[in-house]
Amino acid sequence: PDVPVNFDTASYQAMIEKSLISMGNNRRLKLALDRAALGKEVIVAYIGGSITQGAGAKPIHTQCYAYRSFQNFCKLAGKRTDENIKFIKGGVGGTPSQFGMIRYERDILRDNKIKPDVVIVEFAVNDYDDQTRGDCYESLVCKLLNSEYKPAVILLFSVFADDSNLQERLILVGEHYQLPMVSITDAVLEQFYKTTQQGIIISKRQY
Repeated sequence: PDVPVNFDTASYQAMIEKSLISMGNNRRLKLALDRAALGKEVIVAYIGGSITQGAGAKPIHTQCYAYRSFQNFCKLAGKRTDENIKFIKGGVGGTPSQFGMIRYERDILRDNKIKPDVVIVEFAVNDYDDQTRGDCYESLVCKLLNSEYKPAVILLFSVFADDSNLQERLILVGEHYQLPMVSITDAVLEQFYKTTQQGIIISKRQY
C-alpha cells in the first residue's frame, strides 16, 4: 500500500513550488478571491480530460485534483466548501480541447446559466493527436478570456506516465496571454524514478 503523504514536510513544499511555471497576470484571480472572501458567490470550474474527471482517485469526486484544489481555494478565501464558493467539474476521459470547446458550453456554462469566475484548463495530455497543432487549445483559452463574465484562466499541464505531455507547445499560449501556469510535470518528474547511488533506476511510479 502507498504510504500517506505528509503535506507538511519541507520536501513536499519544495516539490509543490516547482510546479509554478508563471504567476502570469493574476488580477482576475485575486478579484475572484476577494469576492469569495466577502461572501459573494464565486464559481470555480474545471475543463479537461480523465485527469480532471478524477481517473484513479478514490472516491473519484472528492479525491480528484479538481475538488482538492477547490477546497484549497475555499480555504484561501476563509470559507467552507458548503458556503458561497461553488464547484463545477467538466472532465471527460479521452476528450481533447477540440471537444472541450463544445463541452465547455454544455458541461460548464449549462445553457448560459453558469458564469464561472475561475476556470482551470487541463488538456496537456489529451491533445496529443490534435491535428490543429494547438489552434483549438488557444481558441478555447481565447473564448474564456473574452467572455462577458471575464473569468480568471489557469493552465494546468498534466503528464503521461512515460513523462511526456504537450507542455512545451502549450506554454507558449500561456506566455502570450500572460496566464498563470502550473506544471504537474515539473513538480513530480523527479518522483517518477527512484534511483540508487549508482543512478540505476529501480522503480517507476505512475502519476
